[in-house]
Amino acid sequence: MLFPVVQHSIEVDTPAPVRRLIEREQRAMLARAKAAAKLPTTTAAGCVRVTDSPGSNTPGPPSPAVKASVLGHHVEVLFDYRRLPSSDACRPAFLEVAVYSGKKASSTYNNAGATGTYALEMLRGRIVTDLPWRGHAPYHVLVRATTILGRRSNATEVALTCPRSGCLPGYEPTHSWSLPQPVLPLQGVDRVGLEASLRYVVSRERWPSARTASCSSLHACVVTLADPAYPRSPYHVRYQIAGEQIPGCWMAMQRDALDRPPYKDAGQGPLELAGCLSWLR
Repeated sequence: MLFPVVQHSIEVDTPAPVRRLIEREQRAMLARAKAAAKLPTTTAAGCVRVTDSPGSNTPGPPSPAVKASVLGHHVEVLFDYRRLPSSDACRPAFLEVAVYSGKKASSTYNNAGATGTYALEMLRGRIVTDLPWRGHAPYHVLVRATTILGRRSNATEVALTCPRSGCLPGYEPTHSWSLPQPVLPLQGVDRVGLEASLRYVVSRERWPSARTASCSSLHACVVTLADPAYPRSPYHVRYQIAGEQIPGCWMAMQRDALDRPPYKDAGQGPLELAGCLSWLR
């Protein structure tokens, strides 16, 4: 389970421990990019031919195999690489994922609220994203890989099949970030399964990381977070739970922080989550 890359910046009031972590990450990324720039971008190194919009061919990273399905208010995207190039000049470092409605290169194209960039750390994995805000079916998923130097792969596009009851419209954002309409009841979800699948979903959160999760009922869960700069100062956020169209699946919307984080701009974790009990098998 992957989460979008969060860009951290250094501000005047950034605490010293956080500043040091950000600077260390930036140095590591720069060193990796400099090393990759010295490597060949050849077929032997693992690059493939990528056709860009003008129609010219350039070397780039391979594309993953992609499967995607509509859960209800969210979309599950599964990616799979059989193997990855050993050379960082050709190796995918990130996945760019977008769910869109409308027609590409037209005024109807809409991917608002449904895009993300994900650090690629494994051969295969799962990504969950929103339907495009204010979007309407039909929906499509678009996936591209990029290298550490920004070379992009050929796009992989998947047309999404709606559940039997039809696809829902995309989220209508509000100031209070209320649950998306219609609010669906849970189907085939018990408290033990909800708690276990929530722990699976948040297990790959990194900044802040999720220590654990617990659910007092089928309607409310709490995730314990820890900032990497302050690992001994955990804090807690509460999520409201609702259902998805697919039985055994759920969604969660963050409601509030239950205590004070270790510093003012500490991350609160994802605003939305979604998962399925079947992912535990």
